[in-house]
Amino acid sequence: MEKGCVLSKASAVLLGVFFVVVVVAVGLLAGLVGRETCEVERDGEADAVVVPTTGAATPTPYPPGPWDNVRLPLTLLPEHYDLYLKIDLENFVFSGNVDIRMLCNTSATEIIIHSNKLNISKVRFTDSDNTQRDVTDFWFHTENQFLVVPTGKALTVGQMYGLYVEFVGPLMDDLAGLYLSQYAGPDGNPRYLATTQMQPTDARKAFPCFDEPAFKANFTTTIQHKSGLSALSNMPIDRNITNTPEAGWTTAHFQPTVRMPTYLLAFIVCDFGYIELTTANGVTLRVWGRKEAIDSGAAAYALDIGNRSLTYLEDYYDVTYPLPKSDMVAVPDFSAGAMENWGLIIYRETALLYDPTTDAQSNKKRVATVVVHELAHQWFGNLVTNLWWDDLWLNEGFATYVESFGTGVVEPTWLMKDQFVVDDLQSVFQPDGLGNSHPIYVPVNHPDEISEIFDAISYAKGGSLIYMMVDFLGEDTFRKGLTLYLNALAYSNAFHDDLWHYLTEGAKLDGKDVGLPGGNVKTVMDTWTLQMGYPVISVVANGNQYDVTQKHFLFDYTANVTDKYGDLGYKWYAPLTYSQGTANLDNPLTQWMTPDDDTLTLQGVTPNTDWIVVNIDQKNYYRVNYDSDNWDKLKTALMTDHTVFKKTDRAGLIDNAFSFARSGDLNITVALDMTKYLENELDYVPWDAAVGSLAYLTVMLERSKVYGMFKDYYLTRVQNLYDNYGWADQGDNQLNIFAQVTAIGRYCRLGNETCIDEAKRQFNQWKSEADPDNNNPIKADFKTTVYCNAVRYGKVEDYDFVWDRYRMSTNAAEQSKLLLGLGCNREPWVLSRHLDRCLNSKEVRRQDARTCIQYVMQNEYGRSLGWDFVRAKWTDLQTTLGGFSSLSRLIASATDAFNTEFQLQELIEFAEKHPDAGSATRAIEQAIERTKTNIRWMNDNEEVIYNWLLQNM
Repeated sequence: MEKGCVLSKASAVLLGVFFVVVVVAVGLLAGLVGRETCEVERDGEADAVVVPTTGAATPTPYPPGPWDNVRLPLTLLPEHYDLYLKIDLENFVFSGNVDIRMLCNTSATEIIIHSNKLNISKVRFTDSDNTQRDVTDFWFHTENQFLVVPTGKALTVGQMYGLYVEFVGPLMDDLAGLYLSQYAGPDGNPRYLATTQMQPTDARKAFPCFDEPAFKANFTTTIQHKSGLSALSNMPIDRNITNTPEAGWTTAHFQPTVRMPTYLLAFIVCDFGYIELTTANGVTLRVWGRKEAIDSGAAAYALDIGNRSLTYLEDYYDVTYPLPKSDMVAVPDFSAGAMENWGLIIYRETALLYDPTTDAQSNKKRVATVVVHELAHQWFGNLVTNLWWDDLWLNEGFATYVESFGTGVVEPTWLMKDQFVVDDLQSVFQPDGLGNSHPIYVPVNHPDEISEIFDAISYAKGGSLIYMMVDFLGEDTFRKGLTLYLNALAYSNAFHDDLWHYLTEGAKLDGKDVGLPGGNVKTVMDTWTLQMGYPVISVVANGNQYDVTQKHFLFDYTANVTDKYGDLGYKWYAPLTYSQGTANLDNPLTQWMTPDDDTLTLQGVTPNTDWIVVNIDQKNYYRVNYDSDNWDKLKTALMTDHTVFKKTDRAGLIDNAFSFARSGDLNITVALDMTKYLENELDYVPWDAAVGSLAYLTVMLERSKVYGMFKDYYLTRVQNLYDNYGWADQGDNQLNIFAQVTAIGRYCRLGNETCIDEAKRQFNQWKSEADPDNNNPIKADFKTTVYCNAVRYGKVEDYDFVWDRYRMSTNAAEQSKLLLGLGCNREPWVLSRHLDRCLNSKEVRRQDARTCIQYVMQNEYGRSLGWDFVRAKWTDLQTTLGGFSSLSRLIASATDAFNTEFQLQELIEFAEKHPDAGSATRAIEQAIERTKTNIRWMNDNEEVIYNWLLQNM
């Protein structure tokens, strides 16, 4: 087995000499004005290493000019990058140069490109006649991360120009741009790799570039690295030259890429192994990872699912995959779940590696859905790219839709359409029901604003709207429109109106445009994409007809949203699907409701003794409320024979009832009455909806006089589910396993001693193993529940045992389960120590810091500790968790149980103390709104629930 990159003491001395030379030389060349330090671990010790940062002198104040705009000017358009990188994993530094060929679009006297945390040592400008000139008066606009290069003359429109830049940058473990990752080899020594995460605005941290999605170009990449390692990039290697330009180094020359944006560029230098195959359509598909993981077989499932889904997606889009290869790489440290870099997709290990002997069915599902999600992007996002980040949802919403339904094609027994309802639709209904939500198409400029929208609205709401659109257009028509869209805009950029146009063209081909309001998709979809939220459709019997109205659903109707995001008036084009009784459940009646319909009469149904259900199979993005008579009929039907309803519709009835009880649209007793039938429910999807709904009551009531009675009632609902599944082997039936895990998890969490004793028995059996790190008798699907309850009801030594296993494990999925279990402890001092460990990158990987803290805050004994920790460590958290939506999720977890005036005041004071909260700004606003709603809910419902429980226990 090949050794990794281990830095010796002697090398550490040489490193110091190396950096002295680099810093002095670069400082002289570029007028270095500041330095940063990072900590890297060597031979078990952390040393402060001086690394170069942006260095040219900067005028103060900046002269006025186009650099004052956070967006790049359109004066120059990149055509081709020649990029050379030398990646030094012994000295934790990279250096290189980039040569950019650019077309002049509008005349200017300067070149403005992005650069961040790079030391620029040389800049050379090439004129349209190929004459070259070294530029020494370049400067930096640090706030907007611009490198400004005066050209000395006005550029001529239509002419080609060149810019050559030499640079040096640090390899840090900050999970952004080109960064350092580390893991322990079999010998216990650290091994290092360099990897990338460019999205959304960190390509500029790897090399100077036009770092916006509309600036597509071709890239020819060359990477110099130590021999014995592997270099990967978007395209296959054209040639490898060893001992060039110096002994012990290899230079990898990669084939030129297709036209693509900078955020999809990727490179990795590592000592990984891989497995591979060739797809039916001739694509070389590889899965890479730590050699030990590859040798264990943990990459086999990802390769299989990648093969089947890539072939399926080529057929689905009717567009050939445009590259000769696709590498999928599992890296130990990664900020996102995965990243769709064209031809070089990078994943967290938990999203790509699956060992059937140690990992749960939920881990298998995660690998499948993430692989399909990222492969879906290879067309939708990569081949055709959003013009700007305000249309992020075009990429992520579509990939979210495909991840579920594409997985459902390659794993048909999982019934992914049913799971989509609880995984995505109902989950995003919660944040989108707040007055501080946002449209899926939302103006963004600053990088913090871009990071802020990598949230459930862009992903899950985007996917839910596409699901609705597929349903009203029809699958075949939708796919025709997609193929037109992809072929027309291949290797280019798109605005969402482009998608509406080509979907309308697909509808015309099938003669379906006449059935659309306005005759086109845009008329309908503008009401869903340009305004936030969604409607509640109210169905009321009125004599011999059903009248339907719509209004903007809000958990807090006092929220002032009238002037937010345009003037569409919070009315929607809503495709209604409905059935009276079971007559049309499989072939629903359909009707459009328009924004102009104050009241609409449902056609084909009249009030009688039977119930009515609207939004069959929960395919549309709205909630449905009914009059009290129909709710009574629905409750009776559920108690009589709940299987007359689809699983998804049972889930919808539960989720809607409890949401309306939160908003004040329905009495809480109606929602509670709906739970009575759960004593007979055995299917996972309705139970998942019920657990999600009852979780709100759990956190609201846990400190009230009602909680004891509520917990006892909840136990009576779960008992039959637990008795039915117990701890018995369910084979490979995913939905049965998920229902079983739900039953065991709820029954133990609600305090059933039989369940807790069994969890402790299994845990103690594991503890008694002579080699617990290699012999764990606990079934993979039960591990989370067993670990949590053992730590929750055990002693400090049980926490310590789990912590030791966490530290020893090399399986990322297992580490995640252990980390969750550790957060279940009830001792304040243990939880305080654990929170400190969460932010120590030597104890918990930086990528896992957020979830580590969240697991503590999901524990009622850790909620207040977690909130205190967040406030005390806010500056550190902004540095550690600043990427994507990590801070937003942390704020949501810290505050979701807030329901007192005292907590509200704490939250308001926190917001006032941190007015510039970056990517967490909207999350803090939403937390304040949610807390106000919780306070009102408690005032309105605590006593009502108490009296209901007295009558129904």
